[in-house]
Amino acid sequence: MNKNTYPTAFDLQEFCNYFLKRSALNKFAQSEGIFLVNAGSDDIAKTLSHVILERKKIERLREEAFQATETCSMSGFSVVGNKSFSLDSIYTEIRDGGKILPTQGYKLSNLRRTQNSDGKDIFYASLDYEKRRPGRIEFMDTEQGYSEFKMFETDGGRWQVEVNGSKPNDGREVKRLFEQILRLKGEKDAKIQTLDVDDLTAKQTISFFDKLMPCGLGDEWAFQDVKQLTFKRAKEEQEDDDSEDETASDSDLMGIRQAVLEGKNLRDLDFVKKFEKQGCMFTAMTFEYTHKSDPKTVRMHAEFKGNPKIFEVSLVKYLETVGVEAKTEVATLSKEESLKLQSRFWNKAREIFYQVKRGEV
Repeated sequence: MNKNTYPTAFDLQEFCNYFLKRSALNKFAQSEGIFLVNAGSDDIAKTLSHVILERKKIERLREEAFQATETCSMSGFSVVGNKSFSLDSIYTEIRDGGKILPTQGYKLSNLRRTQNSDGKDIFYASLDYEKRRPGRIEFMDTEQGYSEFKMFETDGGRWQVEVNGSKPNDGREVKRLFEQILRLKGEKDAKIQTLDVDDLTAKQTISFFDKLMPCGLGDEWAFQDVKQLTFKRAKEEQEDDDSEDETASDSDLMGIRQAVLEGKNLRDLDFVKKFEKQGCMFTAMTFEYTHKSDPKTVRMHAEFKGNPKIFEVSLVKYLETVGVEAKTEVATLSKEESLKLQSRFWNKAREIFYQVKRGEV
């Protein structure tokens, strides 16, 4: 079942069966006063099929199941053309009149236009893609993918595309799609710009995460902790080019957290200086932020991922403090709110990336 569609009355049992082994199903059932004990899958599905007929309940179960089983990531890129360059017109023309993209496994949706509070047009669309790759014993393995994206003009001829995908490859696939669109339209002067780690030196990657860490979600959120740091050693320090990235120790993470809370620079820490001398490149970090006025906490993961390593972010955990005992529990955040936080974080990272690249920080 497509996670982006609502189940109908005819497939509610299938819907329940799909989520039977998911923690979201038990959570939903208990909220309705139903406890599933020693029941077979068919019995459970039939029972809950009578409960979730309301659209609001279906939406709540879908949101909880989606958050429990999927890790959405956000990436993006810019498309830069001349001042009259109109990305939405080019997209629509290719989608409505082109016959080449479907033969290459792309299925494009119509553009949906909305306006933000400033009256700026924002266009939303989605991409279904099918990609074939070599499999075992001379068979072809087919990869199915789906992602949503939005695009808007930031300046004359400069467009920003933000991709919301469920797999790391989704962002790169949307980028390939737009490369195809530009080629089909003969837009030779239009260029795509990404946040590629290869555009930074090893030292600059440290500066990038150093500046992003305390301010990634803006003034409403306060940095609380760093949960993970991943780095790659310089090639001369590696045994081979395919060596995996390494993670920092717990003591190093504690040192980072203390330094940031004291207002110090990440680059001033002794172990970071050691990494810097070795030519280590920072590739990923996971940050924890608490809201300054509401009892909620989020963990944001920032990573240069893939080949080439393009920057993407994901919200890996959302928590709320509840009850008189101020107990912190994992909670459900709506898809819209999750995307809003990821977009804010990615755009702040984009701003810092270009500052670091230009040598301004």
